[in-house]
Amino acid sequence: MAWGKAGSKTLKDETDHLTVSGITPNEFSQSIVHLPRSGNMGEKRTYNNNHTSVYAYRKNANGAGDGTPPVNQSNVDYNVFAGFGDFFIVNYICSIAGQEKLSIEFVASTYTAGAGTTPDRAEYVTKFVPSTDVPITMINYENTENGSYDTGSSNVVLGSDITPVEAKQYGVNDNMTFQDDFSPNGWTPLASQIKAYPEENRLHFTGNRVTKESAVYDLGSGNVSDTKWLLRAKFVVRVMSNGGNASGDLMYFGMSDSNQTEAGADAQDFIGFTGIVSSGASAGSYCYRVVEALNQTLLTNQPAPFVHKPVVETLYLEIARHSATSYSVTLFSDPSYSVVIEKSSDTCDAGTNGLQYIKCCNYSSGTEQYNQFNGDIYNVEFYNGVDSITRSNLSQVGSRIEETDTRSVYHKDDVGFKLEDGNDPTNYRSASWYEQLSGETP
Repeated sequence: MAWGKAGSKTLKDETDHLTVSGITPNEFSQSIVHLPRSGNMGEKRTYNNNHTSVYAYRKNANGAGDGTPPVNQSNVDYNVFAGFGDFFIVNYICSIAGQEKLSIEFVASTYTAGAGTTPDRAEYVTKFVPSTDVPITMINYENTENGSYDTGSSNVVLGSDITPVEAKQYGVNDNMTFQDDFSPNGWTPLASQIKAYPEENRLHFTGNRVTKESAVYDLGSGNVSDTKWLLRAKFVVRVMSNGGNASGDLMYFGMSDSNQTEAGADAQDFIGFTGIVSSGASAGSYCYRVVEALNQTLLTNQPAPFVHKPVVETLYLEIARHSATSYSVTLFSDPSYSVVIEKSSDTCDAGTNGLQYIKCCNYSSGTEQYNQFNGDIYNVEFYNGVDSITRSNLSQVGSRIEETDTRSVYHKDDVGFKLEDGNDPTNYRSASWYEQLSGETP
């Protein structure tokens, strides 16, 4: 069990909401919250932005007893104190698949400023019982009074199932054109569901088909080769459920010639990757695919799907254009892009050109399909003019490890320094046995 940071949010302005979204799913989590106030404020907490009657809890404020425990509530209400003060909340969460989600929460409030008054305290035990079992990936606090949460309010979420942060690869980026961890944010969104979160270093994606969603990063006209390039990214599936309509939820990631105003249902040039999740039984209705389009919608061409199917997982994508007419997508299991899960190659039209936008988008139909497919993209890298990456020399220029034949190398023995000149190897040994082996007198 490795504890680590699963998500966080710090407010830069006064507001009535403090939300941490895109939380890495964990069986055990801790949420540490500080809510300084601007005026009067009251707190209500929800998970996953769920405001239906799925909460029940028991509370004790300042030792006054449990009272009547609320059931079938739309949130957990922290408005239990007589006065208004800054809040400090520690929330321990148990979120195990197939089980009701339990929390133990401790609340402290300043009440009235100064050491002349004692702080308020409350203890809660709560449960969250959504109609469809899903992991907790969002925690929201909402102010219901006429004040607001002050600038600097924060929530830090720690998880028990965190993979240690990947070591960054140095010395392999000689041809790197672009690298982005989404901070600062240079991505342009069309709407609100596919967009970058700079403070969390991620781009959130969804396959939801109700609204048209797209976000792009513009590499600039003429800056992307029409024959050879490589795009890499960490791809994290957080929610995946194919229990809805057979039409399916779809998301796309790759290179396009059009900006954020065009998504999967719009004609464009595109090379990349798609994930489709639907209730259909066929192999092509619940899968990953490679995608190529020449002034077409992104559903027009449907090559054979990957054998590897979508699940809640972390993948490392490599999308490579190898020539004017060929490309491939490779799924890796590791951040060094060395352990291949599966690779799929296909042909593309030589006229598929001008792919200056790194794009993530959905395929909107205006109708909810009741599937769920969403997650996050991290650590985008783009290499222009190459379709593979070789490790460059990691040694200091001029060092002995740098493999050249232009440096003079000397060795010292009991006689003195001797030049290694690449011709007759010189004996380097102590004076006590130098003569025995060389026939020379030191």
